[in-house]
Amino acid sequence: RVLNRHLQGGHFVREDVIRGRYEAGLLLLNYFFSEPDTLTLIDSSERLEIIYQRVDGQVTIQTQTLPAWVTISLKTHFSATALNEPTARSADTIEQVQAL
Repeated sequence: RVLNRHLQGGHFVREDVIRGRYEAGLLLLNYFFSEPDTLTLIDSSERLEIIYQRVDGQVTIQTQTLPAWVTISLKTHFSATALNEPTARSADTIEQVQAL
């Protein structure tokens, strides 16, 4: 996607920068997972698909099989007991998340 954008006149972004931003985004998502009133996770690996949605603390959508990026990066939020309960954060401050 980035290469296509670059070929159409957009700026180039190195792969390591893209991967770093992706991983940092997942860390932030993990840290703030329980904060929003509404949270929707969309998987775009093969096609756009809502794989999880929570509204006002209640899970309204969850696919049977979650993609690896969810089960690996957000595993503490998707254990059998964590689906409808707030979860503890793995870090105490945003600075600790950034340090990770």
